[in-house]
This record gives sequence, structure tokens and C-alpha cells, in this order.
Amino acid sequence: MALRVPKTAELVADSIRGQIVRGELSEGDTLPAEADLTQQYGISRPTLREALRILESEALITVSRGARAGAQVHRPSREVAARYVGLILQAEGVQLADLYEARVTMFAPAARALAERGRKSDVKVLRKALDQLAGLAEDAPAFLTAAAQFNVTMLELTGNRTLTVMAGMLGDVVDMHLRAVARDWLSHPARAREAQKVLTALDHLIGLIETADGEEAETFWAAQMRQSARYSLDHYGPKTVVELLA
Repeated sequence: MALRVPKTAELVADSIRGQIVRGELSEGDTLPAEADLTQQYGISRPTLREALRILESEALITVSRGARAGAQVHRPSREVAARYVGLILQAEGVQLADLYEARVTMFAPAARALAERGRKSDVKVLRKALDQLAGLAEDAPAFLTAAAQFNVTMLELTGNRTLTVMAGMLGDVVDMHLRAVARDWLSHPARAREAQKVLTALDHLIGLIETADGEEAETFWAAQMRQSARYSLDHYGPKTVVELLA
């Protein structure tokens, strides 16, 4: 199989992208002027502009034209990655139920990990998050978003940054579904009772983490997440990622 030789513009984009990822270029920095970059890389202006278009399509720079022409640097964004993930999920015809199940496989083991680690500081953080959630019970959109964030907080506490980033990308898609759920939930007669069930379940989960019952914490939270997902998908909003993002 013949190997494809990268274009010069792609190589230049790779070089600048590497500087951004390594932190040599920071959020808000401005790239050198065109004349300086063409001299630095030994390329023509059209080639440089093609390289900048590649980086702009990746949301790593914003190119301004006119009197204040220049390229401003942006750090890689989870939100941009989430959009691409959403497109892939749409193209694959993924059901939202599948997406929610993927979250179970990330978050339920996090509950077990925290329980088995047995740190009082973790429990303190989770209790604070629960108290904040309880204060949002009358605000459906904020309550649902904060309830989803509780899971991310657990995962962050485990220290696994890779899973936290992945969960964040999936979470951005889930947030879209939660906004659709919130619109219907606002007028639901049992909304207050449902909110209290969420708070009670989280309180029980924290109790299991506090008593270091890792197996029960994971089993309980997996069951709760699946039950909540089934209820939301049965009663509110679309069923597929295509319907959600279309």
C-alpha cells in the first residue's frame, strides 16, 4: 500500500498544533505575523493560509482579518470534541439508551473506587454537592444538570483524567437530552417527588461510600442510573442521537 505524503500545509499545521498542545502557545496568544511565519517555515503565503485554515477548522485558532488581522490561539476544547463525538454517534445511529449505558460503565465503578479508598475528604465534597443540588429542586434545568454533574464529580475524585474527559464529552450530548427532559419536567405533577427520590438515592450512595461498601455502592448506583435513564427515555424527549441533534 502506497504511503500518503503529507502536504506542506499539513506539516506546518502539525507543528503549530504541537506547540498549542505542549503549552508553548497558550489560550489567547496571537501567532506571529504572516511574514514571520512564512520566513520561519520557509513556505509561501498560500501554503501558510492553508495551514491556518486547518487549525481554524479544529477550533485551535481564530483568524481575524482587516485592520486587526492575526490568529488567536485556543486550547483544545472538550465542547468541540463533543460536537465531533455527537456527529459520529449520529452517523452510527446510536440510541440514547446506549449512551446512557456507557455512562453507567464509567460512573458506577467510580462509586466503588471512592468507597474502597475511604477518604473523608471525598465524602465531604459529595455532601457539599448534594446540599447544592437540594437547593436547586425548584429549578428543573439546573437540578437535572447538577444531578448529572454529581457523577462527574465522583469520577474527578478518583483522579482518572482520561475517563473524566471522555465522560465530559458524552455528558455534553446527554445535557442536550436533559434540556429536553427539563422542558417536559417543568409541568410534571410529580416533579417534586421525583426530585426528592434523586436526593434520597444520592444520600444513600454517599452513605455507602462513607461506610466503605464498595461492591454495594457500585451495584446500587448502576441500578439507580439505569432506572433513571429508562424513566427519562420512556417519558421524555427523543430516543436517538440523530433526533436529539438534528
